[in-house]
Amino acid sequence: MKIQFDHPLGDDALHLSEDKLNFGAYGPATPIVAEICRAQGLSTDEALGFSRRDVHKAAFAYAAMGNRVRNGKTFAYFARSFREKPYRTLFAKVAPDAPPGAHGLAMKINGRPWRQSSYRRLVALAGDQEALKVLRHERRLTRRDLFILNALPEGFRSPAMLQAARKKGSAHDVVFAITIGKRIRPDLDDRQLRVSLEAASTSGLRKWVRRQFRHAPFPAPPTESIKLTDGRILVPIEDYETLAAHARAFDNCIRDYLRAILLRGSCFYWFGDKSRRADIAIVELKNLTVAGWFVHEILGPENAEIRFDDRQAILAAFRQHDIYPTPQAARANGYWDLPL
Repeated sequence: MKIQFDHPLGDDALHLSEDKLNFGAYGPATPIVAEICRAQGLSTDEALGFSRRDVHKAAFAYAAMGNRVRNGKTFAYFARSFREKPYRTLFAKVAPDAPPGAHGLAMKINGRPWRQSSYRRLVALAGDQEALKVLRHERRLTRRDLFILNALPEGFRSPAMLQAARKKGSAHDVVFAITIGKRIRPDLDDRQLRVSLEAASTSGLRKWVRRQFRHAPFPAPPTESIKLTDGRILVPIEDYETLAAHARAFDNCIRDYLRAILLRGSCFYWFGDKSRRADIAIVELKNLTVAGWFVHEILGPENAEIRFDDRQAILAAFRQHDIYPTPQAARANGYWDLPL
């Protein structure tokens, strides 16, 4: 439905609809203000005296009317009564389905008049209890705030989360981080995940996402622990905490292989003697896709070469499980530049 009326600011006529508004002195809200002026018989000078807050209040109430705006009597009553009756009373009359106190959001709208689609988005968000708490908490509301709140999933709409999204990048970035966290961290509920994300440093959104991968479960290793007859043992490293601990103990870079581990491209084993608390070597198995697992590298603390008999014991243990060495694992200077 379109409402046609004379425009007191000079145009012959304007057409008002929920989907399309002609622009004028008050931007997208001009047709609404023009109808109020016509209904109240205001002069041009009086029409130009509307404050920005009045324009936001009128446009927000119009959006909150919803289908009631199609009732000509409702809109006519609103146009005659605007600024004549208390806004709270008038809002409750023309938009009875709006949440209690929603009229106060109009006082917080910041900037130039919005398109009707943005006011309608604000009305829709006010209907969500979680979002409404955030809207009431904010001193000012911008269109970007609405976009962020609308994009944030249920359980993550909070003042701190809105503030974090403002500082940490676009709403898409934050939603991506939330999605990664929910998929990787089943051990955390939404509240715990939200608190963790809110606590991330302003520029640390990417770092926060990377840290979540440390909690991802490692793929099952090719074999369980392999015990040798003399007390030495090969133990698969099956979580990031253990991986990082061995990286510190051996002073090497195996924690940088997290991505390869999660993609099932590499798997690491600790080799040592638990009874003597002796760290002997870290063994990397590499998955050569269709060819399966191979022993790729065997190195001691600080990436030093290990004793010949230790190397042979490791290779013999894995051969029993049909895992054979690559040339570089079997002998010195035997490196092959495999494309996988």
